[in-house]
Amino acid sequence: MNITEFSWFQLYSTTGLGPKSLLVIFKTIQQSNLPVEKIFDMTRDDFSHRFPKLKRLSFDELQNCNADKTDREFQELKDEGVQVIYPTCDNYPDKLLEFTETHSVSPVLFCKGKAGLFNSEGVAIVGSR
Repeated sequence: MNITEFSWFQLYSTTGLGPKSLLVIFKTIQQSNLPVEKIFDMTRDDFSHRFPKLKRLSFDELQNCNADKTDREFQELKDEGVQVIYPTCDNYPDKLLEFTETHSVSPVLFCKGKAGLFNSEGVAIVGSR
C-alpha cells in the first residue's frame, strides 16, 4: 500500500476537512517538508502549532476517524483500479493548485485510467460535487 496515497485519502475522507483545509494542509507540509502520514501521529499541541488556520474540530475529527472503514473504502477503490491523485503525486495536474485556491475545489482527485494524461494538453476533468 502506498502510505502517502492512503494518507491523502484518509484526509479527504475526514469529516470537517474540506477543500480549503486540504489546501492549507498541503501548503503547510510542503513548506515544512513534513510527510503527510505524520499528521496522524501528531499531538493536539503539535497539530495546533503546525496548522493554526485549522479549527480544533479538524484535529478531533482526524483522531476519531474510523480507520477500519477508511482502510476498507481505500482497498475497494484500489480493487477497482482507482488512483488517488494528490498534490505531490507525479500525475497531479500542474495548474490545478492555482485553480483550487480560487475556486475552493478539492486538491485530491480520483482517477480510473491513464492518470499521466492529466498533464497533457486538452484534458477535461468531469465530475460532480
